[in-house]
Amino acid sequence: FFGNWFGGATQRRAEPARGQDLLVEIELDLKEAAFGVNKEVEIESLDTCRECGGSGTTDPSSIRVCPACGGSGVTRTVRQSLFGQFVQTGPCGACRGEGRVIEHPCEECGGAGRAMRTRTLSVDIPAGIADGQRVRLSGRGGAGERGGLPGDVYVQVRVAPHPFFERQGDDILYRQDLTMVQAALGADIPVPTLDGEEEVHFAPGTQPGDVITLKSRGVPHLRQSGRGSQRILINVIVPRNLDDRQRDLLQEFDECCGQEHYNHRSEGFFQKFKQLFTG
Repeated sequence: FFGNWFGGATQRRAEPARGQDLLVEIELDLKEAAFGVNKEVEIESLDTCRECGGSGTTDPSSIRVCPACGGSGVTRTVRQSLFGQFVQTGPCGACRGEGRVIEHPCEECGGAGRAMRTRTLSVDIPAGIADGQRVRLSGRGGAGERGGLPGDVYVQVRVAPHPFFERQGDDILYRQDLTMVQAALGADIPVPTLDGEEEVHFAPGTQPGDVITLKSRGVPHLRQSGRGSQRILINVIVPRNLDDRQRDLLQEFDECCGQEHYNHRSEGFFQKFKQLFTG
């Protein structure tokens, strides 16, 4: 501050300024996030003027040294005060600190060398990306000022909820309903995975809360080899609205089965169930 008033500061012509960084959101479904996808995003930003190529004029001969500052980009004003004479320095107002003026500025950008433009960019989303993570497009942001480097574009990913899969890290959680007969006798059932349907064997005596793990059926690890697993949580469904005959058959089964055929759960079941959803 005092240097500006008393002449102690060294003022220079305005330097090239880096362009603006931009942030854009893109929504993916779970499969696109898991296996990667190429998407297009639309952005609006300051871009190098197509008409003048960023020079500010289509007539290079109209560029002149600023008469107000002599090309330095800085003006000095001498003032008198009670304390004596002092010099105030600052950016030249005539040329905005650039040291040059344009007699015939570009009609497209008004001499700024940049103009707003809508662009469509292609972005490669890597396999395994998670909700909230970003992909950086280096040098694809707003154009720099006075020949400065362009900024970057950051593409932030939003993954839409899946109707029946839940992602936990790189694992996929899925709930499989079994009838009590299927759970008791066992069954081979086609189960959806990220790779398509896969037949899974459910052993006789499968219990509610049991978990079956399908190795390497989860989400690929981001920028690494390998994949997570798909964990299948068993839910046993019980019939409702039984008629008299169905009720009698179940009652007869219960009487002949006896308690010795039932597996009595320990407290470990609840811990196992909790770990499934907390990792």
